[in-house]
Amino acid sequence: MNNDIERVLYSREDIHQVAQKLGKELTTAYAGKNPLIICVLKGAVLFTTDIIREMDIYADLDFINLSSYGNETISSGEVQLTKDLDADVT
Repeated sequence: MNNDIERVLYSREDIHQVAQKLGKELTTAYAGKNPLIICVLKGAVLFTTDIIREMDIYADLDFINLSSYGNETISSGEVQLTKDLDADVT
């Protein structure tokens, strides 16, 4: 499965521990509130999901998508918003 990976930076357990810690911190910080969690597509989806699973409070979830590549393989250096939030944050 990892034949094309030169080395693993963080183990599954490392990632799980950080997600647990963040989930607990967010639960404490936003107890009694209705937070909106904003996930940056597509790269943050799995980690965001891991964190939400560790939270003991209700939270809304929305997504944005950013790109600096467009249809190229090299970044332009300019970040474009390609999908904005659906939630009203005004």
